[in-house]
Amino acid sequence: MGCEVYSTGEEVFTILACGSHGEHINLVSKERSITLAGQYYAVMSTKRNSWVALPNVSLDGVNKLKLRVSSHNNSSIIEVRAGSPDGAKLATLKFGPTGMSSYEIPSLNGTGATLNEMKYSDVIAEITHKVKGKQNVYLVFKDKDIRVDQIQLIH
Repeated sequence: MGCEVYSTGEEVFTILACGSHGEHINLVSKERSITLAGQYYAVMSTKRNSWVALPNVSLDGVNKLKLRVSSHNNSSIIEVRAGSPDGAKLATLKFGPTGMSSYEIPSLNGTGATLNEMKYSDVIAEITHKVKGKQNVYLVFKDKDIRVDQIQLIH
Protein backbone atom coordinates (compact mmCIF):
# COMPACT_ATOMS: atom_id res chain seq x y z
CA MET A 1 0.00 0.00 0.00
CA GLY A 2 1.35 3.45 -0.84
CA CYS A 3 1.09 6.57 1.29
CA GLU A 4 -1.90 8.82 1.22
CA VAL A 5 -1.34 12.35 2.45
CA TYR A 6 -3.54 15.35 2.88
CA SER A 7 -2.18 18.59 1.46
CA THR A 8 -3.55 22.05 2.18
CA GLY A 9 -2.69 25.23 0.28
CA GLU A 10 -0.08 25.95 2.96
CA GLU A 11 1.94 22.89 1.91
CA VAL A 12 1.09 20.94 5.07
CA PHE A 13 0.93 17.19 4.66
CA THR A 14 -0.89 15.12 7.26
CA ILE A 15 -0.27 11.42 7.02
CA LEU A 16 -3.65 9.71 6.68
CA ALA A 17 -2.44 6.22 5.87
CA CYS A 18 0.86 4.76 4.86
CA GLY A 19 2.52 1.56 3.84
CA SER A 20 6.22 0.80 3.80
CA HIS A 21 8.96 -1.30 2.38
CA GLY A 22 8.74 -4.62 4.18
CA GLU A 23 7.34 -4.42 7.69
CA HIS A 24 9.50 -1.61 9.05
CA ILE A 25 6.78 1.02 9.57
CA ASN A 26 3.70 0.76 11.79
CA LEU A 27 0.60 2.81 11.20
CA VAL A 28 -0.27 4.35 14.56
CA SER A 29 -3.87 5.41 14.96
CA LYS A 30 -4.44 8.10 17.54
CA GLU A 31 -8.07 7.06 17.35
CA ARG A 32 -8.27 4.35 20.01
CA SER A 33 -11.73 3.01 19.14
CA ILE A 34 -14.16 3.13 16.24
CA THR A 35 -16.59 4.86 18.62
CA LEU A 36 -14.38 7.95 18.77
CA ALA A 37 -15.09 10.77 16.31
CA GLY A 38 -12.64 11.50 13.51
CA GLN A 39 -9.45 9.77 12.47
CA TYR A 40 -5.82 10.67 12.98
CA TYR A 41 -2.76 8.71 11.95
CA ALA A 42 0.98 8.77 12.33
CA VAL A 43 3.76 6.53 11.03
CA MET A 44 6.19 4.88 13.43
CA SER A 45 9.51 3.24 12.70
CA THR A 46 9.99 -0.26 14.08
CA LYS A 47 13.61 -0.71 12.93
CA ARG A 48 16.68 1.36 12.23
CA ASN A 49 16.70 2.76 8.65
CA SER A 50 13.01 2.12 8.05
CA TRP A 51 11.37 4.67 5.78
CA VAL A 52 8.15 6.08 4.43
CA ALA A 53 7.63 7.69 1.01
CA LEU A 54 5.57 10.72 -0.03
CA PRO A 55 5.04 10.65 -3.81
CA ASN A 56 5.28 13.62 -6.18
CA VAL A 57 6.01 16.41 -3.70
CA SER A 58 6.78 19.78 -5.32
CA LEU A 59 10.06 21.03 -3.83
CA ASP A 60 10.37 24.25 -5.86
CA GLY A 61 11.36 27.08 -3.52
CA VAL A 62 11.32 24.95 -0.36
CA ASN A 63 13.91 26.23 2.16
CA LYS A 64 12.92 24.39 5.35
CA LEU A 65 10.94 21.40 6.56
CA LYS A 66 8.87 21.21 9.74
CA LEU A 67 7.83 17.82 11.09
CA ARG A 68 5.57 17.01 14.06
CA VAL A 69 7.42 14.18 15.77
CA SER A 70 7.28 11.98 18.83
CA SER A 71 9.68 9.56 20.48
CA HIS A 72 10.84 8.18 23.82
CA ASN A 73 14.41 7.88 22.49
CA ASN A 74 17.15 9.95 24.12
CA SER A 75 18.18 10.96 20.62
CA SER A 76 16.23 10.56 17.38
CA ILE A 77 17.26 11.33 13.80
CA ILE A 78 15.15 11.53 10.65
CA GLU A 79 16.83 12.03 7.29
CA VAL A 80 14.75 13.51 4.46
CA ARG A 81 15.83 12.22 1.05
CA ALA A 82 14.76 12.72 -2.57
CA GLY A 83 14.18 9.94 -5.10
CA SER A 84 14.86 6.91 -2.89
CA PRO A 85 15.72 6.00 0.71
CA ASP A 86 19.39 6.31 -0.33
CA GLY A 87 18.87 9.37 -2.56
CA ALA A 88 20.11 12.93 -2.12
CA LYS A 89 19.87 14.01 1.52
CA LEU A 90 17.73 17.15 1.69
CA ALA A 91 17.74 17.64 5.47
CA THR A 92 18.43 15.98 8.82
CA LEU A 93 16.16 16.49 11.82
CA LYS A 94 17.43 15.65 15.32
CA PHE A 95 15.43 15.71 18.56
CA GLY A 96 15.22 14.21 22.04
CA PRO A 97 12.33 12.59 23.92
CA THR A 98 9.03 14.41 23.51
CA GLY A 99 7.29 13.17 26.69
CA MET A 100 3.68 12.23 27.34
CA SER A 101 0.38 14.04 26.81
CA SER A 102 -3.20 13.65 28.07
CA TYR A 103 -6.20 15.17 26.32
CA GLU A 104 -9.93 14.78 25.75
CA ILE A 105 -11.40 13.84 22.38
CA PRO A 106 -15.05 13.67 21.29
CA SER A 107 -16.85 10.39 20.69
CA LEU A 108 -19.71 9.53 18.39
CA ASN A 109 -22.04 8.97 21.37
CA GLY A 110 -21.10 12.34 22.96
CA THR A 111 -19.34 10.99 26.06
CA GLY A 112 -15.75 11.62 24.93
CA ALA A 113 -12.58 9.91 26.05
CA THR A 114 -9.33 10.82 27.76
CA LEU A 115 -6.24 9.71 25.86
CA ASN A 116 -2.79 9.33 27.40
CA GLU A 117 -0.12 8.99 24.76
CA MET A 118 3.18 10.27 23.46
CA LYS A 119 3.41 14.03 23.04
CA TYR A 120 4.20 15.48 19.61
CA SER A 121 6.61 18.39 19.07
CA ASP A 122 7.62 20.43 16.02
CA VAL A 123 11.17 20.20 14.68
CA ILE A 124 12.50 22.36 11.84
CA ALA A 125 15.48 21.79 9.56
CA GLU A 126 17.05 23.79 6.73
CA ILE A 127 17.11 22.17 3.30
CA THR A 128 20.85 21.61 2.77
CA HIS A 129 20.60 20.10 -0.72
CA LYS A 130 18.15 21.95 -2.98
CA VAL A 131 16.28 20.07 -5.68
CA LYS A 132 13.59 21.32 -8.04
CA GLY A 133 10.36 19.95 -9.38
CA LYS A 134 8.28 17.09 -8.11
CA GLN A 135 10.15 14.40 -6.23
CA ASN A 136 9.31 11.32 -4.25
CA VAL A 137 10.36 12.34 -0.74
CA TYR A 138 11.52 9.73 1.78
CA LEU A 139 11.64 10.05 5.56
CA VAL A 140 14.38 7.67 6.74
CA PHE A 141 14.21 6.86 10.45
CA LYS A 142 17.68 6.25 11.88
CA ASP A 143 16.28 4.38 14.90
CA LYS A 144 13.13 2.56 16.00
CA ASP A 145 10.24 4.19 17.88
CA ILE A 146 10.16 7.49 15.98
CA ARG A 147 6.74 8.83 14.98
CA VAL A 148 5.72 11.51 12.49
CA ASP A 149 2.19 12.76 11.96
CA GLN A 150 2.65 15.96 9.95
CA ILE A 151 5.09 17.45 7.46
CA GLN A 152 5.19 21.11 6.41
CA LEU A 153 7.21 22.54 3.54
CA ILE A 154 8.39 26.10 4.25
CA HIS A 155 9.19 28.46 1.36
